[in-house]
Amino acid sequence: MDAAGATPGDRDSPAALPAVPAGADLAPRVVPMRWVALLCLLTFLVYLAFVPQIIRYSSPPTGDQPFYLMDTLSL
Repeated sequence: MDAAGATPGDRDSPAALPAVPAGADLAPRVVPMRWVALLCLLTFLVYLAFVPQIIRYSSPPTGDQPFYLMDTLSL
């Protein structure tokens, strides 16, 4: 209880929060699987486009990279 005798549950909600209109569409949107597949394919194609650049700059391996490659191959 506070000085006015009200408990925290008795207080009104803050005035800064507006009420949600009755006609608001709050249903979750369902994304068609076709769009999900298209975005995954697009992401994979962008990744494939960068593979030659990655290979060009990591050959021959330098620094600690040979040790990491040996560890990876041993798995």
